[in-house]
Amino acid sequence: MPIPPIKKAIHVCITLMLVSIALLILVSSHQLVAAILPGSLNGLETRIQLEPQHLEFDNALPAPMLITGLFSTCKSTCPANINQLRLVKNQYQGEMNYVFIGLNPENDSSETLKSYLSEFSPNMHLRVPADTQAVQQLMSFFPENYSMSKTNIHHAGYIYLYHPNTKGLITYRSPNSQHIIDDLLILQSRGK
Repeated sequence: MPIPPIKKAIHVCITLMLVSIALLILVSSHQLVAAILPGSLNGLETRIQLEPQHLEFDNALPAPMLITGLFSTCKSTCPANINQLRLVKNQYQGEMNYVFIGLNPENDSSETLKSYLSEFSPNMHLRVPADTQAVQQLMSFFPENYSMSKTNIHHAGYIYLYHPNTKGLITYRSPNSQHIIDDLLILQSRGK
């Protein structure tokens, strides 16, 4: 006996719905874990150890610290990340340092970026490598896709959190200020 068309349609709809839910769970699994398990983080914890010399600090790294790469002519990712960091700055009550890595040393001087990011002073640390080769070397310490051609700069636009209560950098692939603040509070409680 053949299956009636309505049952076939219902079966297809249910299958598509289950596949969609599975894809959603797969894409946002780290966020689900953070929501279900108290003390787990929204960002992706890595084992990447950041050393003071990587960011040109003489001694220990100032902690905690949020790090991102940017350039002044960026029209999408960089302004969005600056906005997320601004929200963290305005809402997070604890100590925080901000490290901005200039990704376009040929067009962005330290002075240009300082004025572009002045609202983050005095807790701002600006790193503008001497040339594109130095940028590539610095960015190689981070799990970020970075490349530069004569006409274009491509970077993933991640924000990284360095905190003394983690085993490595925490990566935010889709930066969200509330997730960062929540993680900072969790990490702060881990240190007590």
